[in-house]
Amino acid sequence: MGMFDKIRRQLSPSFLAMLLISFTLWYITKLSYSYTTNFDLKVVVRGENVVIPCVFEGKGTNLLHYYMSPSEIELDLKDVSYSVKTTSYTYDGQSEKAEPNKVIILKPSSLHSYLSLKFSDIKVVSVGDIPEIPYVKK
Repeated sequence: MGMFDKIRRQLSPSFLAMLLISFTLWYITKLSYSYTTNFDLKVVVRGENVVIPCVFEGKGTNLLHYYMSPSEIELDLKDVSYSVKTTSYTYDGQSEKAEPNKVIILKPSSLHSYLSLKFSDIKVVSVGDIPEIPYVKK
């Protein structure tokens, strides 16, 4: 007779049920605490996917909800402050003039305010480095 068979005979189903219930209650209690976490937020700006690192603070249940159901946020440029910067010029070889390469630079404070309104049940502590977004005319 193996060691596993001895342990299985000694553990009753009611003990295992109580162990599962106590673990579940302990986990629910821990989720009611306030936590701070880093989260990579997926944002779509004018069709371009951008990942922005952010720090969020909130109850564990709310943070778990956003972590378990990640979604992309569609960001309209009229809702945030930004600037357009010319980085370089591209010459395609067929036309006489070079086309400027432009990028959109989002202002972190404006994006922080926008995200704070978007996530009302958790606090946006900080917004990390925002990558430059290629400017595409619509």
